[in-house]
Amino acid sequence: MYQNYLNTGLMSDLVYSPTVGEFFASAQSNNINHPIPTTATNNAWWNWVPFPYVIAESVWRGLLSDLLRDEGQYAKAQAEEQAAMAELQSAIQRNTMTRYDQLTDQQTGVPRYQSLVGVGAS
Repeated sequence: MYQNYLNTGLMSDLVYSPTVGEFFASAQSNNINHPIPTTATNNAWWNWVPFPYVIAESVWRGLLSDLLRDEGQYAKAQAEEQAAMAELQSAIQRNTMTRYDQLTDQQTGVPRYQSLVGVGAS
């Protein structure tokens, strides 16, 4: 049922394969009636589009918020939603600010972990 997606031929079109659980982008124009791969690999007609790890934590927290809301736990859902937005803002700050080492004046890589300074710390 999901194997024959009709694509409009645009290179930016994305399709989701529920059997694989991944997104794929059309690799060629005029990509009509070519089956989506059954694994997350690239082939002649479809390119696998990986989910950005940078926002994964925010998406997981947002999903948990939606699930809690569906179960009627609105207070917990609101707390998780606020935590998801805070995590997203933290991810944006971690990955968009330019980092320079003040001693060598060279750009450094994005750290794997970042601890937030608590309120009132100096």
